[in-house]
Amino acid sequence: MWAGTCEHGSIIVRFADGIKELFVRLESFSAVDRPPTMLSISFFVILLSSAALAQHYDPFNRQPYHPKRRPHQPTTKPSPTAGKARVTIIDQGLIVSKQNGNGKDFEFVATVALIEDSGKKIIFDTATATDNDSKQRMINGLKRLGIETGAINYVILSHAHLDHTGHANAFQNAKIYFGSHEFSGHSLKYIGTYEFGEYNVTSHVKIVPTPGHTSSCISALVSNAQQNNIDMGTIAITGDLFFKVEDLTDASIWQGSATNITQQATSRASIMCDADYIIPGHGPLFKVPTTAKTSC
Repeated sequence: MWAGTCEHGSIIVRFADGIKELFVRLESFSAVDRPPTMLSISFFVILLSSAALAQHYDPFNRQPYHPKRRPHQPTTKPSPTAGKARVTIIDQGLIVSKQNGNGKDFEFVATVALIEDSGKKIIFDTATATDNDSKQRMINGLKRLGIETGAINYVILSHAHLDHTGHANAFQNAKIYFGSHEFSGHSLKYIGTYEFGEYNVTSHVKIVPTPGHTSSCISALVSNAQQNNIDMGTIAITGDLFFKVEDLTDASIWQGSATNITQQATSRASIMCDADYIIPGHGPLFKVPTTAKTSC
């Protein structure tokens, strides 16, 4: 630091000596010989010299000036907090009964979620097979986070309905979990989700069996979860075990499509005991009500 200060000090001294010499030379002219514009020219020279000096000396930072220097701007999103799993909704689901319909016709989009944990990236459900727009929303949503489809390590499919499994083949490098099996390329591996009650995917992500909507439904429990850098406790991502928050008070929303109402009711109660928040199959995240935990 001191060497830099001395260097800049010598520049200033040389600059001052030059200005002094300029005025000495001006004084050597007689009043007659001194051109009337000489004084103006001298001040113009001083101005240019000052500007040149300013380009090489920053009196506040004591550093050489560089016109391209800018404050650092991060170009990538921060990593998840150590020991935490980050959950991001890539495409929020919805389900709406068609007007003038028969009560069984719907407009719907399935929720797609991203989980980042222990250096791994996991996609939960992969949008609707017949809806190419949902595929593009999923891919573009990942790109906005700086993630390409080839960087996804695992895909979890909640159940075998087309609105949840439609574009699983977009993730060519991922292992795919469905029911009690892991699919990878041409390989099929039994992981025993239903036999053993759970399967650990990463440190904070496990698959649990939640039958009822179909006989082989699975959900993901994400512990030590964060969303938007906010601690959320445990988040359950459930597919159609829960359609949306409204089905907590209107059972007809989920019972109408259940293959086994008793099983699904049991699975729902179990998830609400284990989770603090739920990401349902066709609606926004919601907090598990305290009243739902009274029997846990």
